[in-house]
Amino acid sequence: MSILPAHEGAAAAADVETLIRSTEETVKVLKVTPAEESGFSGQPAPTPEVTVSVPALLADKQPSDLLQVDHDYMISLLPDTEVEESYLLEIRGALHTVVDIKRVNLFGTVTHLEVAVKKRRGP
Repeated sequence: MSILPAHEGAAAAADVETLIRSTEETVKVLKVTPAEESGFSGQPAPTPEVTVSVPALLADKQPSDLLQVDHDYMISLLPDTEVEESYLLEIRGALHTVVDIKRVNLFGTVTHLEVAVKKRRGP
């Protein structure tokens, strides 16, 4: 249930959408699906496939800030973006693993997603 009247909640969500789109920054969402079993361990190797490119608002973290948090970026995405913790995001040409997703709720209206990502190291 929303505390805000429907038109005010919709206006707030529209304002946040405008802000996210105004950055002209995009990220590619990559869904990771298991591949054929390979190697000695028999574990399937993850195969990322690009599902969509979406607008994003990136909040860069400074190196001193990274000592206190376990992620490299906090990204704001539109609330209807399909993303899960098992997905990868390609940000500025580098792969990042989604480590946390929060739906930001303004008095009962979801305005955007806050997604924490950590730069992927290795294969």
